Amino acid sequence: MSIEDIINRVVIIDNVEEEGRAIEEIFKKADIPTDFIKIDKDGDDSELSPFPHQRDLIFADLLLDEDLTNLSTNISRLIGIINRIQPENAKFYGIVMWTKHSDHFKELINKLGKASFNTVDESETEEDEEEEIETTVALSNPPLFILCLDKTQYLSDGNWNFAQLPNDINTKLQSSNVAFFSLNWKKTVNDSIHNVINGIYNISTNYDKHEEELSYIIKELSKNETGEKSNKNLTLGAYQAFDSLLHSELSALVRKETLPNLSTIENNPFGTDTPLMQTISAKLNTRLFIDDCVLNQHEILPGNIYKILEEENPLNITKEGKIGIPIKNENGKYGDRKSTAYTTINIAIELTPPCDFSNKKIYSRLVGGYVFDMPLGKINKDEFNVNTGDKLYAICPIYIHGETKIKCILFDFRYLWTPKEEDIIDENKYKLWFKAKPGLFADVLQKFSSHASRLGINNIHLGK
Repeated sequence: MSIEDIINRVVIIDNVEEEGRAIEEIFKKADIPTDFIKIDKDGDDSELSPFPHQRDLIFADLLLDEDLTNLSTNISRLIGIINRIQPENAKFYGIVMWTKHSDHFKELINKLGKASFNTVDESETEEDEEEEIETTVALSNPPLFILCLDKTQYLSDGNWNFAQLPNDINTKLQSSNVAFFSLNWKKTVNDSIHNVINGIYNISTNYDKHEEELSYIIKELSKNETGEKSNKNLTLGAYQAFDSLLHSELSALVRKETLPNLSTIENNPFGTDTPLMQTISAKLNTRLFIDDCVLNQHEILPGNIYKILEEENPLNITKEGKIGIPIKNENGKYGDRKSTAYTTINIAIELTPPCDFSNKKIYSRLVGGYVFDMPLGKINKDEFNVNTGDKLYAICPIYIHGETKIKCILFDFRYLWTPKEEDIIDENKYKLWFKAKPGLFADVLQKFSSHASRLGINNIHLGK
């Protein structure tokens, strides 16, 4: 991995013209578009405006004022500049700090964390609050990684020599699992996109009919995903088809890449804080398993998950039919399981197999379930094990957009119903809440199929 292969744009922030221009020249020699922002000691940073496109790497001097007594103010100013120059949608960038004072790098890290989350604890002392005020510049999109370079190693007899700088940046990037993985992953995805597009579009070499032929090919790929539906826009199916091609291409390219060795990571930095780890798990599970982006109540798709709004619906599971979960007592410990002491939301998932859906299936197949608040804390798998037997399917912990507490989603395969299409799109009966992503949908469908297709035998036991 080299910087010219993975970085598209760089911006340099420095208060010394000689340094900034020399570094700018290094990046430009690597054919990387580079901007230099010279910061004056008493300049007005509010005049800086966002770039039209984000900068993948921000190369900045830790001290924009050489007076170390102004360290806190310097860092706050730098954070404000970074936030001001990046466009609002900037989400993929890293920072390399360039400094003679690497011993103060940790102060930047601490203040960046405070600025990224913009939190002020009202219980802190007045002295702490005064310190916080200096650093509550909100950083709307925090960096993916932050690295530090000691600038003194490039200064010899009063002269700068930056010839080794690109190699040192590459070494720094590769020494960070986060930087190495994220940048290399982005490059590999981009390479995969190019290969997929090239592989499909090169099928047509007749440029008199290039548009016509390729449009037809893309439509056929879409039909392979969604089936022939005269009243539906097939573009979504085309995206799904290209996603599948991208995944296959990406898997092939990854095997050729030099990758960070994540297997050597053993330390858990979160310690034994179980609620915190469950909260982090919920955020990750949400990313992996559910989708609530641009939902369409009138488009019935496999994996749609609905709130059941009817009180008299055959998919509604009674309180007596719901599992018991451990309830936290007044002393903070979890006691007996109860099935009636917690609030649930009745839901249903559209479980029509994709092959039936693609081939004009007549009825949707809904399976009932419910959502409830997951109790956080030191609960072992025996105290909170809802995956017993083959009739239940649970995914937890997980966040659901619009809800404040971490949830558990549970489906009960014994509750199966095939309502009419007009009932499902009726917002008085069902409300589309979110969708199961392909991985979750496939797993629920497979577990349901195993439950529904049990054969079994009855043995003869005459002696009973």
